[in-house]
Amino acid sequence: MEQELLRILRTLDSPAHLTQAHARLLAAGLAATPRLLPALGVPPNGFTFTFLLRACALLGLPRPCGCVHGQIVRCGFGSDVFVQNALMDVYYRCGGGGAGGVGAARQVFDEMVDKDVVSWNSIVGVYMSSGDATGAMGLFEAMPERNVVSWNTVVAGFARTGDMVTARTVFDRMPSRNAVSWNLMISGYATSGDVEAARSVFDRMDQKDVVSWTAMVSAYAKIGDLDTAKELFDHMPVKNLVSWNAMITGYNHNSRYDEALRTFQLMMLEGRFRPDEATLVSVVSACAQLGSVEYCNWISSFIGKSNTHLTVALGNALIDMFAKCGDVGRAQSIFYKMETRCIITWTTMISGFAFNGLCREALLVYNNMCREGVELDGTVFIAALAACTHGGLLQEGWSIFNEMVEQYNIQPRMEHYGCVVDLLGRAGNLQEAILFIESMPLEPSVVIWVTLLSSCVAHGNAELIDALEGRWDGVIGARTSMRNWGIEKVPGSSLIQVGSEVHEFLAKDTRHERRKEIYETVDGLMALMRHTEQTPWGLFVASIVVIQCLIGQQLCKSNMGKGIFPVVLQLYHLGARTAIGPNGGHNSHALFYLLCSPKLEQGSEAGLLLLLGGAEDSLASAQSSWSSF
Repeated sequence: MEQELLRILRTLDSPAHLTQAHARLLAAGLAATPRLLPALGVPPNGFTFTFLLRACALLGLPRPCGCVHGQIVRCGFGSDVFVQNALMDVYYRCGGGGAGGVGAARQVFDEMVDKDVVSWNSIVGVYMSSGDATGAMGLFEAMPERNVVSWNTVVAGFARTGDMVTARTVFDRMPSRNAVSWNLMISGYATSGDVEAARSVFDRMDQKDVVSWTAMVSAYAKIGDLDTAKELFDHMPVKNLVSWNAMITGYNHNSRYDEALRTFQLMMLEGRFRPDEATLVSVVSACAQLGSVEYCNWISSFIGKSNTHLTVALGNALIDMFAKCGDVGRAQSIFYKMETRCIITWTTMISGFAFNGLCREALLVYNNMCREGVELDGTVFIAALAACTHGGLLQEGWSIFNEMVEQYNIQPRMEHYGCVVDLLGRAGNLQEAILFIESMPLEPSVVIWVTLLSSCVAHGNAELIDALEGRWDGVIGARTSMRNWGIEKVPGSSLIQVGSEVHEFLAKDTRHERRKEIYETVDGLMALMRHTEQTPWGLFVASIVVIQCLIGQQLCKSNMGKGIFPVVLQLYHLGARTAIGPNGGHNSHALFYLLCSPKLEQGSEAGLLLLLGGAEDSLASAQSSWSSF
């Protein structure tokens, strides 16, 4: 092995250049063959050892670090301050940042003959990074001299732990400050949620840099004040990629997905920055939440053309996006393309199948995950249980719940119990659901009781509803108390795309300019459905298309009185029988648009009725007719 390593390393470059260009490879070789350094004829000097120590730190392996340390001592660099400072850092990193690493770093520090301010800053930083603020302050106060880095190291340490009172005390003691000092305070206050204090520090800064502005944009976005965040963003004298990412992420986290995409498009039009992984993950997540096939294809095409590397985070986001846009095949393709998968990858794929009604496929992914020995967590069990719930897989759901508790020793959370209650309720096992709730070690939440009562209503069990009346009063009281305390439930929302624009409707929404017509039309459709005994799916699709037409101002209201909608619903039943319904409904959608169009002529119902006995060609013809309008 030693000869093979020597052969490879000698072919790479000259010895003088070797330590810089191939330091990681050399450090890895030293772990296996300690005599490698002298055999290669690498010049033993401070720069050589510093490069090698940095490589050891990146590898996080103690053995090559020890080998390099031995070479340092043998070559007489044991008292070189520059090398010793690097050695202190690498021992801490190779120790995993724990007590062992701190002890090894402290031993190097204590054995140093000469210490400069960098040495002191390094050991203070080691203690702060390990969470030992008391030890760090003891060393800080003992420093023979301090520079601005010394003060910043301590401020950063306290800010990282959220102790902004002590951080402010140290900041106020500083004899001089630089931009880093101010930015540490702004970021610290922002992270702890004190945006007013962050803004106060920001306003006191004489010379704000891009980091200062970006920290404030992120701070306001984090608390949902996107108007102020946008105002600051627009006034930034200089922006970098992190600034754009802060604004895009802020919109994303506050459910303003359209604006997140518009901000991304503006960044691309400006043409100064290439999106990184963080940018793309945010944009893909926005497309996923909008559920827009058009946006989904657009960002997918962009990623493909830019030859972006498929990282784990980006792959997870793409799987989620494709699944939520109904393209499970492409989601699965991304899943299999990923070289590395984490627990989130598997969970997202399981949820993606379940979201699209492919519940048995979701359980296949779960079973494959178990066979591959992936370490499971509570979240993946929520996804698997939800798949069983939506698929009506009662026995499989019980089996997974018991596996979680007995085999994986995972303590069920309220979400797990909620899935089981929903599973039992949908199956009509209402008494069993009540017994399960009463056996829970946790106090049932509002969601648990609402789930059970919904199942009672669905199965027409009036007696059980009456029996639970007292508990239902408690649920209403809890919801009222939450409102009185200022705790607002996030309202349910639905998104619908018309052209290139996505419209959002909240529960009890009164914002849309055509809301009166939309609600009146949907109410009419519901009454018609009840009269003609049509399926919920027919109601859903008819409502979607009518809303789209109303928003786009394309609906000819006179068509509502032509007896056309009963024909529409019959056509949709035909679509369901010919696999053109929920899973392949483009042709059916075309028919809906055709029927809602003001261009539909009187008397055309007869021609449409012929479709009821026609073949797929007739449906395709109707689609073509719509596309030509």
